[in-house]
Amino acid sequence: TMEKMKKLLRSGSREKKQSKCELTYGRNTDDIPHLSIIPLQKEVVCRCTGPDGGLTQLDLHSDEMQAEEVAGTREWNTPNDFTYGLSLSLYEEDTTKRKVKMVNGVAQNQPHIVGGPIADVYGAVVRKNNTILAVADGCNWGKKPRLAARCAVRTAIEFISEHIDHINQNPTSTTLAEILKKSLDEAHKCILQHHATLTTLSIAVVCQLTLGKSAGKEQWGLFVVSVGDSPVYAYCPHTQRLLEMTIGCHPHNGIRDMRTSGGALGPAIGTLPDLENLSISFMPVYNDDIVILMSDGVSDNFSSHVIQPLLPEEERMCIPPSPNTSDFRVHTGTLPQSTCCNNLTQLEAVLNRHHQELQHNMSAQTISARLMNVTVELTEAKRQFRSHCIEEDIDIRTKSREDPHFAECVKQIPGKLDHATVLSYQVGKNRFP
Repeated sequence: TMEKMKKLLRSGSREKKQSKCELTYGRNTDDIPHLSIIPLQKEVVCRCTGPDGGLTQLDLHSDEMQAEEVAGTREWNTPNDFTYGLSLSLYEEDTTKRKVKMVNGVAQNQPHIVGGPIADVYGAVVRKNNTILAVADGCNWGKKPRLAARCAVRTAIEFISEHIDHINQNPTSTTLAEILKKSLDEAHKCILQHHATLTTLSIAVVCQLTLGKSAGKEQWGLFVVSVGDSPVYAYCPHTQRLLEMTIGCHPHNGIRDMRTSGGALGPAIGTLPDLENLSISFMPVYNDDIVILMSDGVSDNFSSHVIQPLLPEEERMCIPPSPNTSDFRVHTGTLPQSTCCNNLTQLEAVLNRHHQELQHNMSAQTISARLMNVTVELTEAKRQFRSHCIEEDIDIRTKSREDPHFAECVKQIPGKLDHATVLSYQVGKNRFP
């Protein structure tokens, strides 16, 4: 398995076709270009949410999917190959404990996974000519962070959906961006009302632009607003390029501390949110491009210093910067992609390899599955080690203090255990359900 992972991570790179994609980002709605958009249609094509009840469930203690109407729709479990999300826990299993969980009204005896419940939440609602995607990562463990994430995703998607008529009165990028930013405020209020804690939130909206056709392709716009460390990416299968939309959320020095989200909704500063790394961004996208939202449980496992133990010794510490910098003209912000997005090279390699293996027939569903499968494999050694320590009644912290050799071995085990979520969407496919 380890040899297979090394091969996978080294492969996938090839000579790329040149592209010019303009990404703009900043903190304010006037930091992105003022463009006309085609009025948003309301007819829902599909929708999905998770894990468990996802955005439908605001009961602190319940996992069940609720049938109440949210964002104009009741059936929230209709994913398809062009809109697909996955969430799971990368934490180890505690074989000394079991738990009873209600699944569709039936009690099931399940293994106890450390760090439960999963505090990530994703949601997507796809309409004929527009799509709303959201991912939230509840900060720390427990039911209240999960509730914060549920509140955030539900409120954001619902607020944007309810303001489609308002957007259509003046269908421009500025109007849409203002609604996106206001959805953060509404999400924060919902978190406070439900006495939840902190969460990140990333929202992406894809809609058609009225710029006509470029190079024979319909042009769409990708609008993203984000706070925290749940990144959003855009992947172009034609050029085999990956670009991070949430580059503005990174620290000014380009070095992200994995121990902190950098910002959060919820009572972070008294009753106020922490909007330190709030970012709003825009980039034109085209049919078949893939929009990918994920929690840091996935993205951090592709960072160079996490993934390097899986690479041959001669390749460590010399992972080349992402080639995206020369192919994308980034305006407004000042951080180059290669400085702060040190997981792009490996993420892009995995996606390109996947693209080749499926002979250019990959979809949002296959991308979500591949990224999650790779993440699980990257963290398998650490998960097995920690499960073994539980079985042998070994306290890792105590033994690390007492045994320097043991402590060094622990440091060498690759991977970051966390809750992991991927939500992918293939641009333009919503017209052909």
